[in-house]
Amino acid sequence: VLSILERCLAAAPATFVPHVGSTVDVALRLIQSSSKRVQYQALQLLGALCCANTVEGEEQHAATQPILVRENYGDKILEAIAHLIQSPCTKVASHACLTVVSYCRGGNGQVDCMIPIEEGLIVPFIGTLLE
Repeated sequence: VLSILERCLAAAPATFVPHVGSTVDVALRLIQSSSKRVQYQALQLLGALCCANTVEGEEQHAATQPILVRENYGDKILEAIAHLIQSPCTKVASHACLTVVSYCRGGNGQVDCMIPIEEGLIVPFIGTLLE
């Protein structure tokens, strides 16, 4: 299911915008699973959502809202990721680190990639990530 949600986000980001909230909630709930495969896939989905943070509809309709994953869910995402950085499974732990990188990369992974994100979206959580 998590992989399908990630593919839907990649294929039709503008159409996916209304489903971001429930998708983040599902990923955050499943990231707590005891299954390492489920944890890995939840991290993959959260990383994709963070990269798609600023995707808007291609037509730029006024009704289309941008995805604001970092702004609305950043604290929950980083808290969940912080626990998995110390996972005994190296594949999960390394993917958690890559998810932090996806969170920190500015832009939407395409046109405006690597524009620094606002300090307020990461600085308050550095202590949690480094524990």
